[in-house]
Amino acid sequence: MLRQVISGLESGSWYGLVAVAIVVIWRLTDVPNFAIAEMGLFPVYVAWQFTEEGMAFWPAVLLGGVVAAVFAVLIEIIVIRPLEGRSHFPLLIATIGLSVAIKSLIGITWGTFPERFESSWATDNVTLLGERVPTNLLVTLGAALFVIVLLSGFFGTDLGTQMRAMAESRDIARLLGVRVGRSSMLAWAIGGVIAYAALTLQTWSTLLSDASGDTVILRAFVAAIIAGASSVAVAFVAGLLIGVAENLAGALISSQMKASVALVIVVVFLLARPAGYSGVGEQREF
Repeated sequence: MLRQVISGLESGSWYGLVAVAIVVIWRLTDVPNFAIAEMGLFPVYVAWQFTEEGMAFWPAVLLGGVVAAVFAVLIEIIVIRPLEGRSHFPLLIATIGLSVAIKSLIGITWGTFPERFESSWATDNVTLLGERVPTNLLVTLGAALFVIVLLSGFFGTDLGTQMRAMAESRDIARLLGVRVGRSSMLAWAIGGVIAYAALTLQTWSTLLSDASGDTVILRAFVAAIIAGASSVAVAFVAGLLIGVAENLAGALISSQMKASVALVIVVVFLLARPAGYSGVGEQREF
């Protein structure tokens, strides 16, 4: 049982980090971004390509983070900004189409055969409570804690307050002197880098594939919905719980149950709290 929980925490940590990226963009720009996993996956491939060309591992990973930020900003400018002011539905359809386009681009550029892109500790384990815990899980949990603390501090700054005001009303924010375009680009850059970190960590434990984002995005969206597109901490914890729940369901009931656990969770949760964690009329918090 403990083995299943540990394995679920590992996969859940990837779901949770992608959910954090979804919440950041959704909360600050009011865009439910269904392409976030592929947005994070593309720069992972770029970083892997750098290592294949002979670049050292860590410089390649850091440069991949820069690519992730630039790629996200370009998407915001080219795809999302022309749709500013539209309802969620066309934005959602646009991001779904974007996810398909990015996945196709990855397949055309690098192919569909899985590749290995491992960290130096990818196969390392530590022993806790008599069970072997992947070092990558501890790294992911540490990275997530760092991201959540950093975001909580950032959104308490003047710039963070301006970005939150932009999310409530872009027109009013403009009247107050907020540079809406710059704030929107920054929100997308932050979300893109977090998604890149999540997909990188997933790749280090599994394989690099054009389908890597497929296993993450639905669970991450469920976690973001549970968080009410509001709290990054709740989104990450929800991702962890989904990972554990689907692993336990697969072990105790049937392996076929794993794929449906996230959907069951979100249906039950929304029946109990239709507005999500934040609740109707409550202040959204980071």
